[in-house]
Amino acid sequence: MRTSLVLATLVLGGSGAAAAQEIENRVDAAPPDAFVRLTFDARPGLCGDGENILFLREDGEHGVSILRNRGSGMSGRTRIRELRERCDEGPVRVTLERSAGRVTDVEVEVGGSPDAIVEVLDLGHVAPDAAVAYLLDSLAPRADGRTARDAIFAATLAGGAEPWPALLRLARDRDLAREVRRHAVFWLGQAAAERAVDGLIDIASADDEDIALRKHALFALAQRKDERSIDALLDIAREHEHAELRKAAIFWLGQSDDARALQLFEEILLGR
Repeated sequence: MRTSLVLATLVLGGSGAAAAQEIENRVDAAPPDAFVRLTFDARPGLCGDGENILFLREDGEHGVSILRNRGSGMSGRTRIRELRERCDEGPVRVTLERSAGRVTDVEVEVGGSPDAIVEVLDLGHVAPDAAVAYLLDSLAPRADGRTARDAIFAATLAGGAEPWPALLRLARDRDLAREVRRHAVFWLGQAAAERAVDGLIDIASADDEDIALRKHALFALAQRKDERSIDALLDIAREHEHAELRKAAIFWLGQSDDARALQLFEEILLGR
């Protein structure tokens, strides 16, 4: 995806469903074997250098998450300091590769300089909610696992937009491939608003749902480490009729450092 020649630049106005549909129409109208790029604002705390992507929390260096690391192998504080020195606060650039009329690859960058790519149809800067709607409602449901994964990841980086309702729709859509649904569940647990916890609990508790996806929802709840998520894990560990789910909930509670988890373990071991 390197070398340079830009075919055209189109700037899309507006936001929401209409603008998302416009993005989809422009992508579908591109040559069947081509690259299409769109750019949108990054969420607060996000920065990158064109290759690596960092999320900076308010508590300083110890609150830094490396969302993507394409560096020289360094890790820890040295690596974080190096990356922060050249970290730009956006924008997010998403480059779609089309092959035989389908999007087959999604390249995500934050900050830095754009890749020079052969024959790019550049849609310019789009509203974050339009980008999220396109990536999650249009692209991810009809993409293969890897392409859907990267489309979902790109959507979670958008500033001023809430991706969780669309992620929840993906997670609940039983017509989609399990891998696509698992990626949606993962990001619900990592980045979704508090309201998404209800959806994760619903998926984990649904008796007619795929057991592997239910266990993945338990994992996503465990990553949140808030009171409601821990309560849900405790309820499943104590009361659920499915032994495999109880075992998974107990495992994730063991990683939580929550005092109530120790109380549960005491109950189980002493037969109370």
